[in-house]
Amino acid sequence: MNKDTDNILPGDADAGKEKLLQELKDHSFAEEDFEKDASEGLADVPALKVPLIVEQLNAHLHHQLKKKKGKRKGIPDQSFIIITVIIVLLLIVVAWVVIRKM
Repeated sequence: MNKDTDNILPGDADAGKEKLLQELKDHSFAEEDFEKDASEGLADVPALKVPLIVEQLNAHLHHQLKKKKGKRKGIPDQSFIIITVIIVLLLIVVAWVVIRKM
């Protein structure tokens, strides 16, 4: 997989992580209800655990994405259908030959 698609933070990964952690610490979210609840929840999390939680979430996300990729199914085997069509065509030809000889 391309490393650019894995990196959700623009620019240098370490600088992006530091910027994201700083924003989380500053609680610079808009004044909407959902974001208020999120910032209150983040306030309860110790600052030292935030990098660990981010890494766990990323690992879990990668695991889920790999499972979804594995569930893709290819074209099913159609040999049974092909054999059935060939047998039916042969029966039609044999029946036509028998009727023509009578």
